[in-house]
Amino acid sequence: MKRCVASAFLIGLIGCIPAAFGQNRPAKGAIPSYDQIRQKDQATYDYINQDGTARITVMDTLNLFNYPSGTVTYILNGKPSNNARYVRRLLSRKGTSLESFSISQPDRDGKRTIEINYLSSPE
Repeated sequence: MKRCVASAFLIGLIGCIPAAFGQNRPAKGAIPSYDQIRQKDQATYDYINQDGTARITVMDTLNLFNYPSGTVTYILNGKPSNNARYVRRLLSRKGTSLESFSISQPDRDGKRTIEINYLSSPE
């Protein structure tokens, strides 16, 4: 009789231990998905021309117009402008591609210079 009680107790204990230490529900978000870790604003395009030369274009998002008005001087192909709306319109035209740009550190007055070199293809 003692063996039956001990066996029943042991079987009951073995049956309860996994439930006590296991997870009831799978943890959500334990491992991030691909969509959660990939960069959303960057895309890379590779082109191979017929002559075999490769051209790699990287598109990235950078907002050059989120500085307070009056604190930025834009230099477009060597010509200064303080009008961010004009610069945005000029650079968003179809066929315009940025060659290079540089953003300077703010000076003592809090003003900075953004120098932009671009190419505009005739339409």
